[in-house]
Amino acid sequence: MDVRSEDCVMIQKHWKDTAVFTDALHVEVWEWGEIGKKVPEGELLPGELSAVTFPAGCYTVRSAQRVYRIYGTGCFPEKETPASREGTERVRKDVTPMGTIGPLVPAWRNELRVTHEISARHNDAPEGKFTYICRAAEASSGRWTEHISAIYSVKESKFIPDEYASLLVCLTFTGDSHGFDTWYKLDPTGKITTLRLHPYDSNADKARFT
Repeated sequence: MDVRSEDCVMIQKHWKDTAVFTDALHVEVWEWGEIGKKVPEGELLPGELSAVTFPAGCYTVRSAQRVYRIYGTGCFPEKETPASREGTERVRKDVTPMGTIGPLVPAWRNELRVTHEISARHNDAPEGKFTYICRAAEASSGRWTEHISAIYSVKESKFIPDEYASLLVCLTFTGDSHGFDTWYKLDPTGKITTLRLHPYDSNADKARFT
């Protein structure tokens, strides 16, 4: 298990100083579609081009390449809706696994957005629904990028059984002049809390998962 030292320090500082890692996964952007078990086409959700599942500690993670219809001229994830079947097929011919678009600007660029979506479920409920955690969106302007940079299974201390670990997912944003990480924590009850860390934020040291 390979835990990045900076992530270990961050999690122990902003969550629990006794935290213990039970699993770790950090994959290059273009490799996310190559790991895990492929989800059959008939089980894909609206807007999904492809999806895979893989274990992470006591969780099963679902990693999907999903297309959303853009809302307005900015980025409003909470208002975007999954693309129709027709829209999804328009995108399919222009992207590689996990959203890389070629040098030509596709005609759908101002209407649809390719994303990398992460959801998960606890292995105590193998037939249960996956809980949506977050998604990394490809910017229409190309002036910023988002990607899922790490997924960890972490428990509060060595005295807690592994099945009570939480799943932590890091979404990294990089813009023209700044960047930040947003961490999402899914606990065994299904509750999600977040932590955003900006390197130039004077309050970053005081931030906690909320």
